[in-house]
Amino acid sequence: MSPLLVVFAIAMVLRVAMGSATVGIISAAGIVAPIVKGIPGYSPEIIVLALCCGGSGPSHVNDSGFLVGESILRNDGAADPPLLDRDEDGRRVSRES
Repeated sequence: MSPLLVVFAIAMVLRVAMGSATVGIISAAGIVAPIVKGIPGYSPEIIVLALCCGGSGPSHVNDSGFLVGESILRNDGAADPPLLDRDEDGRRVSRES
């Protein structure tokens, strides 16, 4: 199996398990660094790209990006611009900065 696929898969699994792209990518880098260090024919840049692509791909319900997207899309059907709120009667009002 290609070392690029192994790195990609490890980063993807850790991303889903931990729920954070940053933590998943850094943890996967620590795991695969000793494995891929001496493999001839692969530059470190390509390994890092495979690592980052694997850690950036899947999103799960415990991911903070998923929760942000879910809270933005959870509406009454109409997407409000981010600087507008609703008052107690349901009318759109400007938010004070």
